[in-house]
Amino acid sequence: MAMEMRAGESLDISENLTRAIAPYAMALHDEFLHSHCSSCFRDLPSQRTCVVSCMVCCSVRYCCSDCLSSDCQVHMSSGECCFFANHLEKASTSCTTEGTSDFRAALRLLYLLEMHGLVSSDSINQSSRIGGLSVSGIREVLEEGGEVSERILEGSMLMSSARKMRTQNAVVFLNGLTVEMVALWAVMINSVEVQICEGRDLGIAVYGPNFSWFNHSCFPNASYNFILAPWKEDSVSDKPPYRAVPASKGIASDAWRAWQFEDGFTHAVGKYGPRVVVRCTRPINKGDEVCIAYIDLLQTREARHSDLWSKYKFICFCKRCTASPEPYVDLILNCDFRKLNSLEDAVMSPAIENLDDILQQAISQYSLGDDPKACCDIIESMLSKNWMGATHHLFLSECCFMTPLSHFLLSTGQSMLDLVQCIQGGAGKNVSEAKFSFASCSVSSAQYDSIQHHQFRSTCDDFGRRMLSLSLQCWPFLAQSSLILEKIKNPIDFSWLGTTIFQSLHLSEEDSANLSYADGLPISIEEQKGCVLSLAICCINFCKYLASICYGPQHYVTIHAKDLLESINLGQ
Repeated sequence: MAMEMRAGESLDISENLTRAIAPYAMALHDEFLHSHCSSCFRDLPSQRTCVVSCMVCCSVRYCCSDCLSSDCQVHMSSGECCFFANHLEKASTSCTTEGTSDFRAALRLLYLLEMHGLVSSDSINQSSRIGGLSVSGIREVLEEGGEVSERILEGSMLMSSARKMRTQNAVVFLNGLTVEMVALWAVMINSVEVQICEGRDLGIAVYGPNFSWFNHSCFPNASYNFILAPWKEDSVSDKPPYRAVPASKGIASDAWRAWQFEDGFTHAVGKYGPRVVVRCTRPINKGDEVCIAYIDLLQTREARHSDLWSKYKFICFCKRCTASPEPYVDLILNCDFRKLNSLEDAVMSPAIENLDDILQQAISQYSLGDDPKACCDIIESMLSKNWMGATHHLFLSECCFMTPLSHFLLSTGQSMLDLVQCIQGGAGKNVSEAKFSFASCSVSSAQYDSIQHHQFRSTCDDFGRRMLSLSLQCWPFLAQSSLILEKIKNPIDFSWLGTTIFQSLHLSEEDSANLSYADGLPISIEEQKGCVLSLAICCINFCKYLASICYGPQHYVTIHAKDLLESINLGQ
């Protein structure tokens, strides 16, 4: 009884598939409860006299009286207030260390669903859904035991204790499940981290069928982003229609009621919670399934499957996961570069092995996910030296990697700008040429709702050629005084990897040969310095273009890229 979303019409790149969808429930992470509004997720005003708090638990704060009014009933009636005031002290140390946002979101979710009659024992026992949200796998998780099972059991007990302060409808389940267990599991597997500013997940949100029925793919054709709710909502009739429709081989009736209920939900709750919008990242034909990514896509197939199973209890069989041979990016992620050489190839120099060790260390830090700062430190130390190799890998990948590529290009551009500031003389005179290189591209992405695929490919090719040309011109300057990098003729010369890498890219012998040397005559050191700035501007422009497609012109990544470009203009 799986649900899926299919395109109701043919769509181009960067078109919105949904309107701004309000959450069923959301909760700030514990560390942001005193700095952000628990209703709209905005920063609390600097003037503390404008901030209002719950007078009972004093644990949640609001940026204004309107937000307090819009949220107080849910906060009080769901049991969240009691949870803070009387029951949180019963939680174990390990439980509170991990945070309580999932418990609080589950209380809010359960209150909403019960108030609108969207909780039924038949749906949970027969189709493993509550209010249209999947809760499949909960029995298996509880039977297996472990940390997740312990969190469900402890969290559900805390929720039940907090909910006893109000009247509740009794729902009977099979195999000893309680309504609190089911609601908490629904939050665990249906919630998404809300990020509306760079580098910070403010909290979690659970959205109804209009969003939760989008399935996962490691080769997605859509992405999603968050926006803060406007201060005044328009009427539902004024909003754009949904361009993705549900499809199922069979589903419980209350799941469909949840779908119908959600159409009027946004208007009913006003500005409650951050909105989510789904956008096309590839052309989609009418009737095609629309998929998003639930996890980080820059992982090996084995790591992705492990991640999906531990979090959602399913294995992905998408185009990327079942491809044979492996796609290019998976080949890179899944192996040691030194093993790409055939037996006939010469042994790598110690300098190249050292470079590979650094890259493998960065990949390991990224995959572990427990120390992102360490990974960033490693990558940033390489950005001003050998960034083009990584960009080349991502640039030649499929469109589904536009999201991580946009973030990478932004970081790369910033690092290159920092390098420019350290260069004395010669760089500034090339700015006027560089900053207008892709002016038409950056403007077009903000003005039009959709982009034709051939236009997208053409623009990406233009950026690729410009980045290639600039990197080749400034490579001698970037590589100077580095025993490791001086062993490499230029940043895209992968001849030392052997022939396997080019076979995976399906490049002709002529194309492979063209990647082994730079075109044109040598340029002076001063001109190479100027190329560094041009390269930084090109990266940021490309980031802005890709972010506009994935997220829209108002997303923080797009705005950050725009601000960086404007700061360069003001500095000249």
